[in-house]
Amino acid sequence: GAGLPVEVFTEASLVLTGAPCASGNTFTKTRRGSLVIAGRCDTDITVAEGSLFLHQPASGNNGAPDITVQAGSGNNRLGGDGAAGSVVLSGALSPGVDNTGTFTCTGFDHQSGPLEMQLARNGSDRLVVQGSVRLRAGVTLALSFPRQVPLAGTAITLIDNDGSDPIAGNSPLLLPGTTVTAGGHVFQLSATGGDGNDLVATRVVATGLIAGPLDVTFTGPPNNPRATLRIQGSAEGPAGASIQLQRSTDLNGWTTVATVTADAQGVATFDVPGITGGDRVFFRYRLP
Repeated sequence: GAGLPVEVFTEASLVLTGAPCASGNTFTKTRRGSLVIAGRCDTDITVAEGSLFLHQPASGNNGAPDITVQAGSGNNRLGGDGAAGSVVLSGALSPGVDNTGTFTCTGFDHQSGPLEMQLARNGSDRLVVQGSVRLRAGVTLALSFPRQVPLAGTAITLIDNDGSDPIAGNSPLLLPGTTVTAGGHVFQLSATGGDGNDLVATRVVATGLIAGPLDVTFTGPPNNPRATLRIQGSAEGPAGASIQLQRSTDLNGWTTVATVTADAQGVATFDVPGITGGDRVFFRYRLP
């Protein structure tokens, strides 16, 4: 019946299916644990404290509950790769489950808290709204990169806003020319991207040096000073810049072992065999 309470304590997680999710019921989630709705749910939900995740099964058998997430202690969260009706959110939105994913709803009023979006080259988090969207003044953007960072110049839709109505609200994210920096990577935002009314983040070509991964392969015994090394890695900088890979045995004197010109996306890729090893060898990227 109406007003069914669901308590999930700190550090606990509850997966809820069946009768509590039947049409006509409502319930309020309390405590700071996580509640996961797995399967169909037509029940309107209020989150007073903690996290709520909607998971849509492969069959697409997910209902569309209206969801209200209250401010609580300031750490409340809504996420998952499921579908909801109208959402009023004072807390974080985290699409996806353990990976990038898409959260869908029929209306979205984000009153405060971060949009937590994971970006990657082969798929990123996305909010799809089949109705009105409002981002209020307290809404921020938190970006993370579970895999390879999207290449410079890549435009990623964060909020897919259907129809022709613009995203409403007074969040700084909606101001023209707004940029967000995460992990040294700069993204420019536009609330008129996509088909004209989507929130889109475009990776900006680096203006300074951003060191990427560096892998070392030994071609002889690791502790043999005569062993040779193969170095593979990448770094980013301004398009067309000369980026150096340097070697040192004492962190004082550095020798350039390779120089690569960054491509149009600002990426310089290194694959350097035959480098002399030693008891201690250090490498760094450098932008002259």
